[in-house]
Amino acid sequence: MEKNDKIISDINFQVNSTFEKEFGNTAPFSYAVAPAALIFLGDHTHYNDGVLISTAINRYCAVAIRQRNDNNVNIIRKDFESSISFELSDLEIESNDSAFRLIKGLIKLLKEDELINSGFDCVIYSCSPNFLGLGCFAAQQVAFITAAKKTFNIKPPIKELLSYIKTNETNIIGKISNTAHYTTSAFAKENNFHITDLRKGSFKFIPFDQSEYEIISFTTDEEFSAPHLVCNERIEECEIGVKGVRLYIWGIKNLRDVKLDFMQKHFHMLPRRIYNRIAYNVKERIRTEEANKAIKTGDVSSFGSYVFDSHKSLSEEYDISTSTLDFIVDESKTIDGVFGAKMISCSPGRTVFALVKSDQAKSIAEKINNAFRNKFSKELTINYLSTTNGAKLIAYKEIHHKTDD
Repeated sequence: MEKNDKIISDINFQVNSTFEKEFGNTAPFSYAVAPAALIFLGDHTHYNDGVLISTAINRYCAVAIRQRNDNNVNIIRKDFESSISFELSDLEIESNDSAFRLIKGLIKLLKEDELINSGFDCVIYSCSPNFLGLGCFAAQQVAFITAAKKTFNIKPPIKELLSYIKTNETNIIGKISNTAHYTTSAFAKENNFHITDLRKGSFKFIPFDQSEYEIISFTTDEEFSAPHLVCNERIEECEIGVKGVRLYIWGIKNLRDVKLDFMQKHFHMLPRRIYNRIAYNVKERIRTEEANKAIKTGDVSSFGSYVFDSHKSLSEEYDISTSTLDFIVDESKTIDGVFGAKMISCSPGRTVFALVKSDQAKSIAEKINNAFRNKFSKELTINYLSTTNGAKLIAYKEIHHKTDD
């Protein structure tokens, strides 16, 4: 497993060398690194005031920004080997501008509130694979807003500035935007789970010593071409379900207020598809609450069983899995040392992650890959991941000095 410091050091080199090559080293730049976020439990409950369990993982996005004396904005995406230049007054977002849409939208919102008031040069580099989906988007925007706060001397704290990410994502990708992703990316602690309660508007940490555990991702060659469209459709179905439930329960705000026994007694009140969607949502909230209790007491086995159950519900009730992902999860259940496994929701790269015993990680990955190869005549792409801390500013002299060395 790659060490977090080594990964960050490699990113630092990429960003610093690119910035100096393209923009020169006449003055320091502000520099921030933010990790991708991974939701363990609570997927798709965020639009019903859900509770989510997440962690930041050691795949990062880095952003370097240096202010200009004019209104020109120049942004280079080193990971995409692409760039864009525009005037600060020209912030229309092109639909085909996938590499820059979110950043350009964020700049527009910050400029409208006069938090960005001049042009700038910027380099962005991400080592977060696309299978992390919304977790990658979070890292990119959190890193940008952290570096921009330093560059433009923005006064509000990062916690307040995250509201701009929420607005930006809602504008561009819809209601699937999940606050837990960017609070995790911004504030996570290594060897901790991040617990977000969206009704209370709060988050807290539960220690989880990962020295005995590891996270493995298994990515297939299947692509989910428009995950945001499918996931936004599920939101609409749940909204229809809430309207139906309100006919029977007066005064509820959303599915956070609905009990499972009521759902099961009144399953006939809604079309089966709509019932399944809201049943998933209610059950996932309960799973997450119980998993929270389990991890507090160090009961990793029970925690993992809730992760397995979550995948089954995503597959059967929320209908967003595939036969290949189901196979990987089912195979994981048969292997000693695997505590839990499930799909990553709303990801363009169809992926399962698993929580496993660290001293068995390599053999577990090999067993699952062999089984997948025997079944589908294909290989899985495997990544070994670990928890990490949230976003941080890195002093220019530190990155510049180390790169010079």
